[in-house]
Amino acid sequence: MTPQRANGWRTDGHAFIGRKTVRFYGEHDVEEHMSPAVVMAWLPATVKDPFIDSAGQPADLFRVLFQDGELRGEIEDFEARELLN
Repeated sequence: MTPQRANGWRTDGHAFIGRKTVRFYGEHDVEEHMSPAVVMAWLPATVKDPFIDSAGQPADLFRVLFQDGELRGEIEDFEARELLN
């Protein structure tokens, strides 16, 4: 993928790009399934129209592509704190 600049999303310039992560999920708060993913892009907090976190502050946002499991092929956005937990 070439560096993506549309709407401020970038595919370079952050240590999380290419990082692998796993999303655990299930019913009734029981983690029954997992889907591995890779961070493919990020939206810097410094763009013109940034993501605003729960504290009302601009924050980086990370786009992941699920590579396997029930979520395979899906794309989802996460805050840094969600990737680190």
